[in-house]
Amino acid sequence: MHRVAITGADGMLGQDIVRMLTETDVEITQLDINNVDITEKNALIEVISDISPHVIINCAAYTNVDACESNRGTAFSVNAKGAGNVAAAAQKNHAMIIHTSTDYIFDGSKKGPYNE
Repeated sequence: MHRVAITGADGMLGQDIVRMLTETDVEITQLDINNVDITEKNALIEVISDISPHVIINCAAYTNVDACESNRGTAFSVNAKGAGNVAAAAQKNHAMIIHTSTDYIFDGSKKGPYNE
Protein backbone atom coordinates (compact mmCIF):
# COMPACT_ATOMS: atom_id res chain seq x y z
CA MET A 1 0.00 0.00 0.00
CA HIS A 2 1.28 3.46 -0.89
CA ARG A 3 1.60 6.05 1.86
CA VAL A 4 0.73 9.66 1.06
CA ALA A 5 1.34 12.63 3.35
CA ILE A 6 -0.70 15.76 2.66
CA THR A 7 0.56 19.04 4.09
CA GLY A 8 -2.08 21.73 4.45
CA ALA A 9 -4.70 18.99 4.69
CA ASP A 10 -7.16 21.24 6.56
CA GLY A 11 -7.18 23.89 3.81
CA MET A 12 -9.58 24.02 0.87
CA LEU A 13 -7.28 22.24 -1.59
CA GLY A 14 -6.03 19.81 1.05
CA GLN A 15 -9.57 18.81 1.99
CA ASP A 16 -10.40 18.17 -1.67
CA ILE A 17 -7.28 16.03 -2.12
CA VAL A 18 -8.07 14.07 1.06
CA ARG A 19 -11.62 13.43 -0.17
CA MET A 20 -10.35 12.31 -3.55
CA LEU A 21 -7.74 9.95 -2.09
CA THR A 22 -10.11 8.54 0.51
CA GLU A 23 -11.78 6.64 -2.33
CA THR A 24 -8.49 4.89 -3.21
CA ASP A 25 -6.39 2.26 -1.49
CA VAL A 26 -3.63 4.64 -0.33
CA GLU A 27 -2.76 5.26 3.30
CA ILE A 28 -3.27 8.99 3.92
CA THR A 29 -1.59 11.03 6.65
CA GLN A 30 -3.12 14.47 7.02
CA LEU A 31 -0.72 17.15 8.18
CA ASP A 32 -1.57 20.72 9.02
CA ILE A 33 -0.25 23.56 11.15
CA ASN A 34 -1.79 21.86 14.20
CA ASN A 35 0.60 18.88 13.97
CA VAL A 36 3.57 20.26 12.02
CA ASP A 37 4.61 23.71 10.84
CA ILE A 38 6.27 23.55 7.42
CA THR A 39 8.38 26.59 8.32
CA GLU A 40 10.08 24.47 11.02
CA LYS A 41 12.41 22.39 8.83
CA ASN A 42 13.77 19.98 11.45
CA ALA A 43 10.37 19.25 12.95
CA LEU A 44 8.91 18.69 9.49
CA ILE A 45 11.71 16.31 8.49
CA GLU A 46 11.18 14.36 11.73
CA VAL A 47 7.44 14.03 11.15
CA ILE A 48 7.92 13.02 7.52
CA SER A 49 10.59 10.50 8.54
CA ASP A 50 8.16 8.93 11.02
CA ILE A 51 5.50 8.61 8.32
CA SER A 52 7.90 7.45 5.59
CA PRO A 53 5.53 8.38 2.77
CA HIS A 54 6.00 7.41 -0.85
CA VAL A 55 4.47 10.74 -1.92
CA ILE A 56 4.06 14.12 -0.25
CA ILE A 57 1.37 16.40 -1.64
CA ASN A 58 2.10 19.95 -0.52
CA CYS A 59 -1.11 21.91 -0.17
CA ALA A 60 0.20 24.13 2.64
CA ALA A 61 0.32 27.81 1.76
CA TYR A 62 -0.42 31.30 2.95
CA THR A 63 -3.20 32.05 0.47
CA ASN A 64 -4.83 35.29 1.57
CA VAL A 65 -3.51 37.49 -1.25
CA ASP A 66 -4.19 40.81 0.49
CA ALA A 67 -2.58 39.57 3.72
CA CYS A 68 0.41 38.29 1.75
CA GLU A 69 0.98 41.78 0.39
CA SER A 70 1.00 43.32 3.85
CA ASN A 71 2.78 40.40 5.59
CA ARG A 72 5.48 39.66 3.06
CA GLY A 73 7.80 38.03 5.61
CA THR A 74 5.18 35.51 6.68
CA ALA A 75 4.16 34.86 3.08
CA PHE A 76 7.78 34.22 2.10
CA SER A 77 8.37 32.04 5.15
CA VAL A 78 5.43 29.77 4.33
CA ASN A 79 5.21 29.91 0.54
CA ALA A 80 8.93 29.88 -0.29
CA LYS A 81 10.94 28.57 2.66
CA GLY A 82 8.15 26.25 3.80
CA ALA A 83 7.77 24.77 0.34
CA GLY A 84 11.56 24.30 0.27
CA ASN A 85 11.37 22.53 3.62
CA VAL A 86 8.73 20.16 2.26
CA ALA A 87 11.00 19.45 -0.71
CA ALA A 88 13.95 18.83 1.63
CA ALA A 89 11.86 16.44 3.73
CA ALA A 90 10.79 14.61 0.57
CA GLN A 91 14.37 14.34 -0.65
CA LYS A 92 15.66 13.09 2.71
CA ASN A 93 12.97 10.41 2.75
CA HIS A 94 13.18 9.49 -0.96
CA ALA A 95 9.55 10.53 -1.45
CA MET A 96 8.06 12.04 -4.56
CA ILE A 97 6.55 15.48 -4.11
CA ILE A 98 3.56 17.15 -5.71
CA HIS A 99 3.50 20.91 -5.21
CA THR A 100 0.74 23.24 -6.32
CA SER A 101 0.97 26.95 -6.97
CA THR A 102 -1.25 29.86 -7.86
CA ASP A 103 -1.64 32.11 -10.87
CA TYR A 104 -1.50 35.18 -8.57
CA ILE A 105 2.30 35.22 -8.88
CA PHE A 106 2.11 36.08 -12.58
CA ASP A 107 1.28 39.50 -13.98
CA GLY A 108 -1.06 38.14 -16.68
CA SER A 109 0.89 39.55 -19.60
CA LYS A 110 1.95 36.20 -21.08
CA LYS A 111 -0.17 35.05 -24.01
CA GLY A 112 -0.78 31.35 -23.40
CA PRO A 113 -0.18 28.81 -20.61
CA TYR A 114 2.82 28.75 -18.28
CA ASN A 115 5.14 25.77 -18.15
CA GLU A 116 6.40 24.27 -14.92
